Amino acid sequence: MRSATAAVPHFDSIPIVLSNATALAKVTHADDRYIVSCSITKVVVAQIFCGAISTSSHLEATLRDAWFTYRGQVREPGELARHLYPGADENHPPTARGTLQELALAESRKIGYTHKAIGSALWALRAVMLRVEHGERSRDAVKAVLMEIILEGGDADTNAAIAGALIGCYVGFSGLPEEWRDGLKDGEWLRAKADVLCAMAVGLERDVQMF
Repeated sequence: MRSATAAVPHFDSIPIVLSNATALAKVTHADDRYIVSCSITKVVVAQIFCGAISTSSHLEATLRDAWFTYRGQVREPGELARHLYPGADENHPPTARGTLQELALAESRKIGYTHKAIGSALWALRAVMLRVEHGERSRDAVKAVLMEIILEGGDADTNAAIAGALIGCYVGFSGLPEEWRDGLKDGEWLRAKADVLCAMAVGLERDVQMF
């Protein structure tokens, strides 16, 4: 859940983003699957910030690149393919399409599995992008898609947190549902921390303590 925000500093340097992703993942999850999931999440955030991902087709291109980059680095390439592209297999991930239900987020003994978290987050980002591209208000799209993930069960808080981070990078603060954004407990405190993080990303100095 913490990996998305760590992509903001140095977002314009993918090698630094990936180095930070690996180091952060190893702190608590020194496992190839977690490292790859963390890396892909960070790259997507960084590319949204850079403007390289602004449409669903851009996202698909990034996921194709991720598949060809990482398929030889994980012990379960078929699982990675299926979660990057629901319904796919390891031989045909770049053109596959699927549904949220195919991710089986509440699957017994796999709740909390990293590929489910990143799979649902990427599905959510793609879904919001497609809705917005078809004319739906971003606020309505965000609410509908995140509620759909939550109602699938499983590790719902983690899945929704990662999905929300990716979606939030795409739609921005003003694109979030007002009833979720305004009046949030400790919202001013949280926004001050976000301002500091964004200032770090663009190289500004802010006289604000992170903690």
